[in-house]
Amino acid sequence: MSKLINILVLCPNNSARSILGEALFNHYGAGRVKAWSAGSNPSGSVNDVRGPVWPGHPTAVHWGIPDPTQVEPPEARREAFEETYQALEKRILAFLTLPLETLTPEKSAMAARRIHTGA
Repeated sequence: MSKLINILVLCPNNSARSILGEALFNHYGAGRVKAWSAGSNPSGSVNDVRGPVWPGHPTAVHWGIPDPTQVEPPEARREAFEETYQALEKRILAFLTLPLETLTPEKSAMAARRIHTGA
């Protein structure tokens, strides 16, 4: 049995991108990964991530995706949320095709960066 891979999806407000990322990782990860979301300056819903164990040297990768909650005018936000969802879904699906259980933290970080840049 493979070990469960913990993933923390972090964005400043924990109001859109991190919550979408958490849901997508948990859905597509199908028991292979367990994702949580959090914010450095959370607004609205806040998940408690004190319980998960983050042993060793956790890998950190930045996937810069615009915050759809900040799109103006408000009428344009629905499209912005759809674009954010699609961008995250594409990256997460690509990331989950990797042999995460056998990659070193450095190699998984490099792969995640390549996925983000499309290289």
